[in-house]
Amino acid sequence: MSKTTQVVPGWQFAVQPFRAPHALLLLSLALMLFPSALSVVGWLGALGWFGWRWRERGFPVSHTAINVPLTVLLFCFAFALLLKPIHPSALASVSHLLAGVTLFFAIQEYGTSLGALWKITGALVLLALLFALGIPFGVTWSEGKVFDIVAFYSHYAPLLPNPSNPNNAAGALTPAIPLALALIASGKRWARILGAVALAPLLLLIALLQSRGAGFALALGLAVYVTLYRRWFLPLIPLLILGGLWLNSTLPNPVSLQAPYEISSSSPLTFESRRHIWSQAIQQLEVSPWVGVGVGGFSFVREENPGSNAQAVVYNHAHNLVLQVALDTGLLGAATFVVCLGYAIAAAWRSTRASDSRRALAIGILSAFVIILSHGLFDTIYWATKPAIFLWGMAGLALALARVSHDLNNS
Repeated sequence: MSKTTQVVPGWQFAVQPFRAPHALLLLSLALMLFPSALSVVGWLGALGWFGWRWRERGFPVSHTAINVPLTVLLFCFAFALLLKPIHPSALASVSHLLAGVTLFFAIQEYGTSLGALWKITGALVLLALLFALGIPFGVTWSEGKVFDIVAFYSHYAPLLPNPSNPNNAAGALTPAIPLALALIASGKRWARILGAVALAPLLLLIALLQSRGAGFALALGLAVYVTLYRRWFLPLIPLLILGGLWLNSTLPNPVSLQAPYEISSSSPLTFESRRHIWSQAIQQLEVSPWVGVGVGGFSFVREENPGSNAQAVVYNHAHNLVLQVALDTGLLGAATFVVCLGYAIAAAWRSTRASDSRRALAIGILSAFVIILSHGLFDTIYWATKPAIFLWGMAGLALALARVSHDLNNS
C-alpha cells in the first residue's frame, strides 16, 4: 500500500492516511459490548485495529491529553486482575472496558472534522435506540410503580437470559437525550430528523422504566442544557425544585425523598442504606488501597430484619461511580479515572465558546456528562458495563471536538 503524507491543519506534524476497515472496528465493538463465547474474537479484532493503525501511523493510538492517565488506569485494572481473585463477572467487565477505550480512540481517529463528529454523535444516538429496542426483552420490570405493566408484559414478552434492572436500562438511554437535542440544534437536515425521531422512543422508554435515578439525572442534565443556552434560566432552577417538592407533597402517594434510587419495590435502597454500603466499601478499600478488592470483588450482604425469615439482600457494587472504580483498580486507578473525566469535561466546556454548530455539540456533551456524573453519585452503571460505552463516547467526542476547534481557530 502506498503511503502519502498530509499535514493536518493547525498541527505541525505529518501523518499517514489511515485505512483500517470500519467493519473490523464495528464487529470488535459489538463482540466486546455484548460479551459471549466470541468475546475473545472481539479482543483480537480490537488489537488488530490498533495494530493496523500502528502500521499506518507509526503509533497504535492517537495522541490525546488523557493518554497518560488512561494508560495508568488500564495498568491498574490489569494489576487488579493479576493480583486479586478473578470474579465471575470480571471477564465481562474486561470486555466492556476495552469496548469503551476502543471507541474512545476510534473517535479520535475518525473525528477529524466537525462533520465527522456530527456523524459519530448520530451513531451514538442510534446505538441508544438499539438499546431501547432491546429493553422490552431484556429488563426485569419493577412492580408497584406508577405505570404497573408487569402483568401485561409477562404475558406477551419473554425475558432474555440474565435480564437487567430498570435503573441500568434507563441509565443507558439518558445520556443520548442531550445528544439528540444537539442534533436538532446542529442545523443539519439529516441530524435534525434523526434527533427528532430518536427523542420520542427514548423518552417513552425512560418514562416506562420509571427509574428515579435516571429521572433525577436527566432533570439535572436538561437543566444544565437549557442554562447553557439561556443564562436567565439559572435562577429558575431553585424555583422548579421547590415547585416539584410542593407538588410531591400534594400527591396522594408522595415519593419518599430518602429513596430517589431503589432496586425494587420489595427492597428499597434509601440514602441511609447507601451510606451504610459506602461505609462498608471504604472499609474494604482500606484493607487494600492500592489494588482494591479485585474487579467485581466487592460484595456486601445486608439483612433487612435480622432474626426473621426475611432473605438477606446482597449488593455487589458500591453504588457510587468513583468509589467503585477505587474498589476495582485501587486509589491510583480512581484518581486517574477522575483526571480523564476532568480533562474531557474541561475540553467540552472550552468548545462552548464557539459561535457555530460546535457550541451545540459541546453543550450536548456537557449535559450528557452531567447526567452520567449525577447518576454516578448513587450508582455504578457507567463503569465497565454496557452503558459505560456512552461515558467513553462522551470523552472521545469532547477531546476530538477540542482538537477540531483548535484546528479551525488556527486555520
